[in-house]
Amino acid sequence: MRIYSLIGIAVVLSLLMIRSGPSLAEVRQGNEVLIAKDEVIDDDLYVFAQKVTVNGTIKGDLIVFAQQININGSVDGDLLAAAQQVQVNGKVSDDVRIAGQVLTFQDGADIGDDLIAASYSLECTKASHIEGEVKYAGYQSVFAGRVEKKIELASANCELSGSCGD
Repeated sequence: MRIYSLIGIAVVLSLLMIRSGPSLAEVRQGNEVLIAKDEVIDDDLYVFAQKVTVNGTIKGDLIVFAQQININGSVDGDLLAAAQQVQVNGKVSDDVRIAGQVLTFQDGADIGDDLIAASYSLECTKASHIEGEVKYAGYQSVFAGRVEKKIELASANCELSGSCGD
């Protein structure tokens, strides 16, 4: 078993032990985890894998540790992720908190609240939309889409060709 899997399992077990209520989160792990287009997960989802692809709907938070993450479907809660590469093409209804090497928010990306990120590279393409604030630390960033509130960043290189509310 890889070290990130062991650490991830320990984190999930700790979080599950302190969570109250009748419903427990769903946990998935493996080399590749796919949430199919017609699949709906009615709770929080914790994922530990090399590659994670979400084409369906998660009606809770998505907490994911992977090498590659692709969000094409929707997450009705928060997205908390750590990966080498994160690509968001779909909708996240609440906050996005991510760390990685390359973070990309494609034209279909729609973030319902704040984006907090740390990476080598962050790119928000022309038709991407972030409803809240952006707080970013990293080497380079491109904001070509719409950010409704303010952008705070620590970045060696930044390009703002989109729009920002504040």
